[in-house]
Amino acid sequence: MRKLVLLLCLFMPLISHSQEIRTYNNFSVGASFSGHSSSGMISYGEMVQKKSIVPFRAMAALDLKFQAFNKNNSIILKGNDFSLLRRINTVNMALPLGFEIFEKNIGIGLSQEIFSLAFNKSCDSTQVKMPSKTTATPKRFSSILSKNNSLSGQIYLVYTVSESFAIKLGIQRENLGLRFADANNNSQTGSIHSNSIFINIRTNIEK
Repeated sequence: MRKLVLLLCLFMPLISHSQEIRTYNNFSVGASFSGHSSSGMISYGEMVQKKSIVPFRAMAALDLKFQAFNKNNSIILKGNDFSLLRRINTVNMALPLGFEIFEKNIGIGLSQEIFSLAFNKSCDSTQVKMPSKTTATPKRFSSILSKNNSLSGQIYLVYTVSESFAIKLGIQRENLGLRFADANNNSQTGSIHSNSIFINIRTNIEK
């Protein structure tokens, strides 16, 4: 997924200078659900569409996301057995890039966040199963090149109801990166992963 998004970044300037393209502003709302996590989001971005031998769309956006990771989620942390004792709620802003290929009204797409900025408080041992003098803080900044990041990715089907309205349904991979620090300020990072089903409604306004 990361390699595909990096390739998309390289080809975006070529796409923007192609002929026979249409450009849209888009606004979307979405939600995801699973036994381990849930989320809601609103998004505003830009999309370019080109009808070639293989018609495609490329897009970039700014997302505001609200996520909840349920209790009993395991935390992947080398040499330790940590897990959530209570639900953790997170709020972050993210920059995703996406790509779709389509035929008539049906398409398939993928989207991957490349940067994320989180606004969350630290957690203590009442929320996370860990030593009593240890704190856990969601990572403030994540990038696609960093380990234990808090980025999400999607693979989905998209149905275009009209030029100004589309529905997406697919699978979302959600991650939560955590930094653990003990009383001596020794730190290490871990992460939570969750797969969920998501639905998204997108409106398009042609420029």
